[in-house]
Amino acid sequence: MEINKLPAAIRQMLDGQAAFDTMAFTAAFAVNAIVNDENQVYHGRKEIRQWNETSNAKYQTCFEVLDYIKMNDEHILTIRMSGNFPGSPLAVKFHITVNDDLIVLLKIF
Repeated sequence: MEINKLPAAIRQMLDGQAAFDTMAFTAAFAVNAIVNDENQVYHGRKEIRQWNETSNAKYQTCFEVLDYIKMNDEHILTIRMSGNFPGSPLAVKFHITVNDDLIVLLKIF
């Protein structure tokens, strides 16, 4: 999968994660964005930043994009996640909504 073809906000999120740079990761999200991961909901950049910092410290998660499709306003990425967690590596789906060049919703399944 060629990452250059993804929307800029999604590329920024992936690049931020690859560098374990929480500030760069979080900057890809709108101020009032929502993340839903593992039955937890994070509202706004502050909570998203805290979630990413905690996840990076605990799991050192790396992403590899395996597939990408766009359905209507939703971007769906299949991501291979690897790190220090049971079941690693693991394939998950990121359902992402982008508005005004920022991620407004990320649901991880």
